[in-house]
Amino acid sequence: MAEELKAEYLFVTTRKGQQALWLQTLQEFRPDYLFTVPSVLRQLYAESWFVPNVVYGGQAISAHEYHTLATHCSQTYQGYGQTEAGGLISVHKRKSTVLLAPGEELCQGFVIEGAHIECEGTSENPQPLWLQSETAHVAQKYATGDIGFKDADGRVHVLDRPVEKNMLS
Repeated sequence: MAEELKAEYLFVTTRKGQQALWLQTLQEFRPDYLFTVPSVLRQLYAESWFVPNVVYGGQAISAHEYHTLATHCSQTYQGYGQTEAGGLISVHKRKSTVLLAPGEELCQGFVIEGAHIECEGTSENPQPLWLQSETAHVAQKYATGDIGFKDADGRVHVLDRPVEKNMLS
């Protein structure tokens, strides 16, 4: 996602137990963007740091976590993509201090150029998401394992990842 936003970046591994290193890096480097996952953010909520833009992917964060995160950033971006199939497929941008509407903590956004999503689902009846990406190793559809739907405007809404993941295409 850093490449999609055309950002220069410093890569720091996030091994369990190294929260002090993560915090020190944020405080000393003072980045404009922090690209991470919710499980890392959760380890930093109680610490003193601020990054204008926090970009996270993976699982959703709760409305309470957005409230907590508001003291650490001005803007949040929720990215969604499949490592196995290629790059980012959607991103949702929001002010970190604005309260969430019901369901807004779930990933939603538009598919980026070079990726194609198929989903027959509706908001009332979500269905599996299938992805084909120019950056994938194999040029075929990939079952992401997620369920969701595309709305009338083409925005993808990822609602859940069932426990069993069907990888057949």
